[in-house]
Amino acid sequence: MERALTVKDQLEIISPTGEIGFYDLAEDKGICNIGRHPDNDIILTGHGIALFHAVIDYRKKPYTLIVLTRDGQTMLAGRSVSPNLARNLQSGDAIEVLGYTVILLESESSTPPPPSMPANMPVPITRPESASPTIPTQTINGQQRFAGRPPDVEDERVIFTISEIEWTVNVRDTVTIMLEIINGGDLIAGFNIRLDGLPPEWVTIYPTDIELNVGDRSSATVTIEPPREPNSRAGAHHFRIAVYSRTYKRETVRGATLNINPYYRFSMGQIAPRRQTISWFKEFGMAEISLTNLGNSSTAIRVDASDEERGCNFEFDIPGEGRFARQTEFFVDPEGTVTSQIYITPFNRKFIGFVNKRYNYTINANVVDAQQTPSSSFGELTDKPFIGKLPIFLMALSLIIFIVWLFWPSIDMFDADRKTISSGGDVTLAWQASPLVNLRLNDDPLEETHGSKTFQPDETTMYELRAVNWLTRLMPSLTKDDAVRNAQVFVTPILPSINTFRPEQTELVMGQSARIFIDVADADQVTFIGPDGNQPLEEPSFKQAIRSVAPIQDADYKIIAINKYGEQEQNFHITVLEPTPTPVPTPGILYFSVNPRVITAGQEVRLQWEVINVDNATLNGDDYPAQGNIQFSPQQDTTYFLAGFGKNGSQVSEVARVGVTPPPTQTPTATPTGTPAPPVIDFFDSSTTELILEGGSDDITLSWSVKGKTTSIVLVGSPGYGTIPGLKAQGNLTVSPGETTSFLLTASNGESQASASIQIKVSEATATATVPPTITPEPSATPFPPTPSAPNIFYFRAESAEGDADDIVQIGSSAGVRRYEVLAGSAVHFTWEVKDADKVELTDYGQFGQSDNVEVLIKENKTFTLNAQREGNSEIVSAEINITVKPRIPPPPENVHGTTNSNGTQNTIDWDFSGDEEYIVGFRVYRADVPENSFSRAAREDELGKSARSWLDTESNPACNKAYFVVAVYLDVQTGNLEESKPSAESWFSLTCP
Repeated sequence: MERALTVKDQLEIISPTGEIGFYDLAEDKGICNIGRHPDNDIILTGHGIALFHAVIDYRKKPYTLIVLTRDGQTMLAGRSVSPNLARNLQSGDAIEVLGYTVILLESESSTPPPPSMPANMPVPITRPESASPTIPTQTINGQQRFAGRPPDVEDERVIFTISEIEWTVNVRDTVTIMLEIINGGDLIAGFNIRLDGLPPEWVTIYPTDIELNVGDRSSATVTIEPPREPNSRAGAHHFRIAVYSRTYKRETVRGATLNINPYYRFSMGQIAPRRQTISWFKEFGMAEISLTNLGNSSTAIRVDASDEERGCNFEFDIPGEGRFARQTEFFVDPEGTVTSQIYITPFNRKFIGFVNKRYNYTINANVVDAQQTPSSSFGELTDKPFIGKLPIFLMALSLIIFIVWLFWPSIDMFDADRKTISSGGDVTLAWQASPLVNLRLNDDPLEETHGSKTFQPDETTMYELRAVNWLTRLMPSLTKDDAVRNAQVFVTPILPSINTFRPEQTELVMGQSARIFIDVADADQVTFIGPDGNQPLEEPSFKQAIRSVAPIQDADYKIIAINKYGEQEQNFHITVLEPTPTPVPTPGILYFSVNPRVITAGQEVRLQWEVINVDNATLNGDDYPAQGNIQFSPQQDTTYFLAGFGKNGSQVSEVARVGVTPPPTQTPTATPTGTPAPPVIDFFDSSTTELILEGGSDDITLSWSVKGKTTSIVLVGSPGYGTIPGLKAQGNLTVSPGETTSFLLTASNGESQASASIQIKVSEATATATVPPTITPEPSATPFPPTPSAPNIFYFRAESAEGDADDIVQIGSSAGVRRYEVLAGSAVHFTWEVKDADKVELTDYGQFGQSDNVEVLIKENKTFTLNAQREGNSEIVSAEINITVKPRIPPPPENVHGTTNSNGTQNTIDWDFSGDEEYIVGFRVYRADVPENSFSRAAREDELGKSARSWLDTESNPACNKAYFVVAVYLDVQTGNLEESKPSAESWFSLTCP
C-alpha cells in the first residue's frame, strides 16, 4: 500500500571520521544515487567504493535499496546485501558502505535532527542530585539479567537520546534503536557505547566508539535480534544502554525493555525398544518415550497411545504421580526433557499357536494450547504362545544334529612345529582328527587319525589335511571348514653370498701373475668371467678357492653366484703395466746390532741383523738367514763380520766388535789390580755412506774422536785396506774405496777396548784393483769437524691393537716396504726401534721417541712412513708400511617381523641390527608373492639409511600373501662396489589371502 511522501523523510550520512550530514529525499525526484562519481546524489569517497555503488528508490513505500556492484561489502541492518537484488528499507535501517553509514529517517518514525550548536556553547543539562539506585539482577538460564528496567543516569557532559524504551517482538525479529550522542562538555571527547542485560550475540552496535568536538553530535544504531532458541525466553528482558566518555570519565545510562513473544516447538524421541517380544510367562511389555521442549516457554504436551486392533492396554507411568491409561499430559520447561515408561498389556493371549501374534502401536504427542501438527512414533509388540510348532521341530532337529555330530568330520589339530625354516631344513607336521574319518595329506592317505610326519621342503609349501567320510560327500560345502585344515611352512630364501672376491694386487707388470681369492657360499652355480670368457666353477672349487691369472693387458674380472632365489655378483679391475728394465738390486744391510758391546767373560751378547737383496748371509764365515738374531758368550775380545752376497756376485759387509773383560779374581794377600777403563769413541763418521763411481777421484773422508786414556788406535778396512795403526785420538783420513767396504775403528787402553764401524756402499765398481789407501797427513791445527752418521731404523712393525690375529694380516714385503691387509675399522698398533736419531716422525701423526709406538684406527687404504734424522746429517732414513683395507662384512639384520594395517592394503616391516652402523650404507628389503617366492628388491639403501629399522610397503595392495627379508648394504673398499650382507635369518610372511 502506497503512502504520500513527506518532505521530512531524510537520509542521515555518517562518515568514517564521525562527521554527520543529511540528504532530503525530494518528492519530485524519487531516486537517490550513491557512489564516488560526482554525478551521484550522495558522494562517498574511499578505496573499494564503486563509481555508482547503489541506488535508493523512494517513489513509493516501502523504499528499496539495490546494490549495483560486487566491490567492497555493503551491509543492511547488519546483514550483507547481494548485488542486483532489491531489499526493502524501514525507517531507521542503516546502510553500511566501507566505513560510511546511511540511515533512513522517515517523518513518522524519527524527528528532524537538532540544529548544530556552536562549539563553545554548553548544552543545558541538569545533573541529577544523586546516582540512581542499583537495580537487582537475577540469573536466568546461566545469564545475569535485570529483574526490572534499569533507571536512567544523566551526566551533563555525556548527552544521548534513544528513539524508544520498550519493544515487543517475536524471535528472529530485529529491533533497531537510534541513538543521538552530543558532546556537552568543554573538551574534544571520545565516547563508547555498550549494552548491558542482553546476551552479546543478540546485539550489534555501530559504531561502538565516537570522537566529538565540543558541542558536536553524532548518531549510532543498536540492533537487537533474539534468535529462535530456547534461551530467548518469552517475557520481558530489561536492559540498559550506556554511553561512556573516556575523556570525562563519566557516562549516561538509559533503561529499556524488550518483550519476546512465546513460540512452541517440541521433539519426541523414538520408542525404545521399537520392537520387543514377550513370552507366555511375561505379563506385559515395557517401552520408553522422551519429550523435549524446544520452545522458549513452559509447555503442556499431551501424549496418547493406541494399536490398530485395539488389542492392547497402554499405561503411562509418571514418577511420583502413578500410571495413566491411554493418555496423559506433561508440563515441560524450555530445554527440558521428560521420560515416561509405557506398559503394554495384550488383552487376549494364546496357549497353543503355530504363529506369534504381532501388535503395531502408535504413540502421539501434541501441544495442548497451540495449533501444531502432532508427532508420532511407532512400535511393535510380539506375543508368543506357550506351545508352538517349534518344540516339535526342535526334537526332530536334535536327533539329526546328534547323528551329524557323531559323524561330523573334524580336524582338532594340524600344525607345523616351525612356521619358518631355511631352505632344506626339517619341519614336522602333527595332526589329530575325529575317529570316524579317513585322512589325506596333500592327497596322500594317512593311516592314523593322529600322528606326525617330517618333511624337508625347499620352497614355501601349503600342506592340506582333509578328513573324508559319507558326511563330507553328502554335504561338502558345509563340512569343508571343519574337514580341511591348512598349515603353511614358509621357506626363507638364502641368496648366494660372495664372501671374498679380490686380487692379490690390482697392478701387475706384464708377465707377472696374481692370485685371486674366491669364497662363495649358498650358490648352485658360480661363473668366473675374465678376458678368456666365462668359466663355470664347480663345487667345491668356489669355496675358499684361489685362482692364478696372468693378464697381458688391462682386464676386468667378475664372478656371478646364482641359486634359485636370486644372484649376486662382484667385479674388480687389474691394470697391466709395461715392464721396465730393472737393475739388479744392490744388497744392503738394513741393520746389524750387537748388544752389549762390552761384557764380562761368561756373559752373553745378542746379535740382530737384516740383509736385503742377497741369496745368503754369513757371520764370521758361517751361513745364516738374511734376517735373524743369535746369542754368543765370547771369552775374549771378538770381532763379528757380517757379509751378504747378491745374485750378481756383489757383496755387502759390516763389522762389529765386542770387548770382553776377564772376570774379577781375588787373592788373599793383595788387593786386586783394577782393569783399566776403556776409552770412549765419541764419534766415527764418514763424509758419505754411499758412493757412485763415475771416474776420476772418488774420495771420502773418515773422521773420529776418542776420549779417555788410550794405548793404541787402529783402523781396519775390509776388504782391501788391511790395518792402519798409530792413529791419534782426534783426526780424519781420506780413502778411495772401489767397492763396498766396512771400516772398524778400535781404541785400546791396555786390555780394554772400544770399537765403532762404518760401511761405505759403492755402486758401479770397476774391475780394476783398488789401490792401497793413501794416508792424508793430519792437520796441524784444529781437527776437521766430522759429519755424524745417519740414524738406523732397526724395525718398523704393525700389529692388532686388540690382539685379534684376524684384524691384520701381513701379505708381503718388498723393497723394505711391509704390506698388511687390515679389517676396516680395526685399531692397529705401530711400533719401531730407531738408533742415533734426534728426530723421529710418523707422517701425519707427529714426532715420537726413538723407541715408541702409536695406535691408529684404520678406515682407508694408506701408506705409513716413519722418518728418522740426526742433527748435523741431512740424510733422512725412512721405513714404510702399506695398509690395504678389506671390507668389514656386517652381520645380517635380525628379528624381522611385520604388521598389516586394518584395511589390509599396506604392510610395515620392522627389524633389528646388531652390527656397527658406521660400516654400512643402509638396508634393502626384498619382497615376493607367495607361493611363487620370486623375490625382487622392494626398497633400496638410498630410501632406508643406516639408522632405518622400519619400512612401510605402500605398493603391497593387497597386503596378503607377501613374504619379506632384509639385508644390510656395505661398501667394499677394495672394489668400490656396494655389496650385501647375508639375508636375515628370519623372513616375515603376511596373512594368507582369503
